Amino acid sequence: MNRHRNPSAYSQFFLLAILAILLLPWLGTTWFNSKGEPREAIVAMSILQSGDWILPVNYGGDIPYKPPFLYWMIAIFAKIFNGGVVNEYVSRLPSALACMAMIWAGFRWSTRLRGERFGIIMALVTICSAEVFRAAIACRLDMVVTATMVSSMYLLFELREKDCRHRGLKYIAVILLMTAGTLTKGPIGSLIPCMVMGVYSLVRGDGFWRTLGILSALCLCSFILPALWFNAAMSRGGENFTALMMEENLGRMAGTMSYSSHEKPFWYNFVTLLSGMAPWTLLGLLSLSVAKRFRRHALRPGGLLSVLAIVLIVGFYCIPASKRSVYLLPVYPFLAYGVSSLILFLHNSKVLKTYVWILAAIAFCTPLAVTLLQCEAIAIDRLRLWPLEWWMWPILFVPCVTSVLWAIQRKYTPTYSLALPACLFLAYAAVIQPMILKPQSDRPLAERVKAASANETIYTLDIPEGLRLYSINFYSSDRLRSISPDKIDSLPEGSVVLYNSVYADTLAFANRYHTEHLTDRSADHRNPLDMAVISGK
Repeated sequence: MNRHRNPSAYSQFFLLAILAILLLPWLGTTWFNSKGEPREAIVAMSILQSGDWILPVNYGGDIPYKPPFLYWMIAIFAKIFNGGVVNEYVSRLPSALACMAMIWAGFRWSTRLRGERFGIIMALVTICSAEVFRAAIACRLDMVVTATMVSSMYLLFELREKDCRHRGLKYIAVILLMTAGTLTKGPIGSLIPCMVMGVYSLVRGDGFWRTLGILSALCLCSFILPALWFNAAMSRGGENFTALMMEENLGRMAGTMSYSSHEKPFWYNFVTLLSGMAPWTLLGLLSLSVAKRFRRHALRPGGLLSVLAIVLIVGFYCIPASKRSVYLLPVYPFLAYGVSSLILFLHNSKVLKTYVWILAAIAFCTPLAVTLLQCEAIAIDRLRLWPLEWWMWPILFVPCVTSVLWAIQRKYTPTYSLALPACLFLAYAAVIQPMILKPQSDRPLAERVKAASANETIYTLDIPEGLRLYSINFYSSDRLRSISPDKIDSLPEGSVVLYNSVYADTLAFANRYHTEHLTDRSADHRNPLDMAVISGK
């Protein structure tokens, strides 16, 4: 192993400062605008409202689809930072902190392998990959479980070295990380790191039985706390809970789920990797023109682990019919290892300069395009864009200024290849995302619904079966309850019923109901949403 010294305190502070600026200030600027984020956040809200940290119930009777670690983190952060109130910021904070921790761990790992410069490049390539950045500022399970899996692989890599220090503490850290991963999204939180490191160890010549014994022991230890939670939750949820956990974990892999869930063809994983690695995919394509110059030599240990992780994880997720881009998040830090090697190889070459010129053109034009869109939105009411606040304008033009600096200097090519994407992602998180996505939120609808309701409970008509309005439920503090059509006549006067208006022609609304059209596009199901208020017999 080519061992370098640990990174300096200055470089670690520099990296964490950049990550904090890119992620933390903007987590609350965009309202929830799809069903995924409020579906997770509402569980943490129900924990704080009910005090049930084992199997909280929301929407009147729904249990969570996944284990509780993310929900525990959101609830704890809400208690510490926001007086026990769950909002967009604290809901997304676990993902952002998990991403920062994963990139910091990768920086330390890669620095010890190939030096501090390589470590900084790998860290910035990772955060400036589109799929990683998107997951880091979203209230979803995927970034948290990714951080636990990737970080545990870094530690297991170090534990193979004979001169590894603090071996006992690192084994404990691996167990805790895989425990957190299992408590976030099920057994894959432990199985995938063990699978990758098992194959890596065998390729490096370790004995089969020794490798199997160590990794099996670590995996079993990481299942202890999840098993205790599962037993406690099963005693409360009974068969419904057990069936849901089996379907979400085993049924999704075996393709035996009771409903269709993100079923995609085999090639989907490869397309999503190419798009998720933007803008670095462009650099890879440009570098094909000088592929003959690539030096062929044996992979270093870090490169070997990266190749195996990419192949094994992508191959693993090609098995189930259910495929999503976020499933492949553990691959991106290892792809970043390869991109970082490519940047150092190209250095000040024409290929890297061409790539930077393309980025500079994009960075220069993007603020101008956003400004034009804002002017059009003011002139055309139908163009739904959120107006920019005064502090957003300077941030919006940071990419433009950076591109001008590159055009003036035209040197420090590797630095600008990292700085330009970072500036673009900063402008996206702080300005572009809230401008585009905030108007798509159902938060204003929730205020209208609460104002129209004379009762504490708000009802949602269960047509089609299983209809859930997670966004409105979150912004209504979990006041929504599902009701079947045959129960409407039993509701008291002043009750509000929300329903998917695609199915309105199946309902016989008599004079007892005052109906109102809320939106042509609900944030949860992308269908029209209507409201009926019971006005009297």
